Amino acid sequence: MVRKLSPAAEVARLLKQLAKKLDLKVSARSKNYSMGDHVSVDVHSGLDQNLKQFRDQASIYKYGHFNGMEDIYVSSNSRDDIPQTKFLFIQDNRPDGRLGNG
Repeated sequence: MVRKLSPAAEVARLLKQLAKKLDLKVSARSKNYSMGDHVSVDVHSGLDQNLKQFRDQASIYKYGHFNGMEDIYVSSNSRDDIPQTKFLFIQDNRPDGRLGNG
């Protein structure tokens, strides 16, 4: 029996594929919980310009943002044609904090 991935797990999988195309080394994981989910991506190596492009392209997978002034989540980018996650965290963990190993 084939196990169906959650939308957040699907986003993590797609982001790993995108990172590979951009020559970035990343690890990505998803977490599902009551009232939401998130995807965390740790970037281990790659060029600044590739990381910027990765961040730009990855933003389509986040379906909204948190409005802290009103303490609400706003679905401002919701799409039905792709899997999406509530929160997307991209952490730059490259050794020198800028250029990494690539």
